[in-house]
Amino acid sequence: MQRFGQDLADNIAHGVRWHEATSVALELGCELFLEAPPEHVLTDLARDNLDRMQAWSVTPGDFQRLLKLAG
Repeated sequence: MQRFGQDLADNIAHGVRWHEATSVALELGCELFLEAPPEHVLTDLARDNLDRMQAWSVTPGDFQRLLKLAG
């Protein structure tokens, strides 16, 4: 439990460099961004900022279908 608490504290204390991370993913050939539930905030950011990448927010039901397709 202590490791979990430290990980949570580290994630809160240090900013996420989301745009940089997704830009690198795009440069490395990633063409699809899937955002797991519950929301679509990162999907909207990806659509607005990453022209060559498709971005979709998936629902819990979609997620199960995607896992079957991927498997």
